[in-house]
Amino acid sequence: VAETDLRNAREGTDLVADHPGVVTGIFVETGDMADSGNELAWIARTDTVKIKFLAGSNQAMRLRKGQSAVWKNGYTGESVEGFVSRLDLAADAESHLLGGEALFANPRGDLVPGLLVSFTVLTGERRDVVRIPFGCLLDTAAGRAVYAIGTDTGGKTRAYLKTVETGLVTTDEVEVLSGIEAGEMVVRFGQTKLSDGDLVKILSRKEN
Repeated sequence: VAETDLRNAREGTDLVADHPGVVTGIFVETGDMADSGNELAWIARTDTVKIKFLAGSNQAMRLRKGQSAVWKNGYTGESVEGFVSRLDLAADAESHLLGGEALFANPRGDLVPGLLVSFTVLTGERRDVVRIPFGCLLDTAAGRAVYAIGTDTGGKTRAYLKTVETGLVTTDEVEVLSGIEAGEMVVRFGQTKLSDGDLVKILSRKEN
């Protein structure tokens, strides 16, 4: 009887996963007795992944289920599109943060379980607006400002500090509602070393 039980046990040890994925946890050791219904291992599907996130009050007020999201691979520079798939009905009572999930395609397996990543969500869209690189902005006592390029009465090129009103903001660009006009040139690098009215030189693309 013992030999039959041992033979039956050996014949029943092969387990076949019902879908491909990555083993993220093993809960038994060699020689352990596994009871019926107990978890032996976790296998995560990685062709599509859910990124869990927590959003503060200002962010949460602009989030909606179904909004487009973009995750940028820091190694390859490629952008992967997804969307906000779930938002909690209420914020956490202690942290006051709103939890949610964003769904992204992951055909190459770049996103793996347990990875810490950041992504952006498109909460609004406007076309035909004045926009500048986000790095051009300065925070001053009067509010946000940029150095715009102009010429003085003598024809010399100078940088003039202008207070601007901003609209939609992304990690790369910012909408300017007022303060500068379309077509104006603004300083993108080294503006923290400038003072209002300083002489500047416009570098060609090749020199820069």
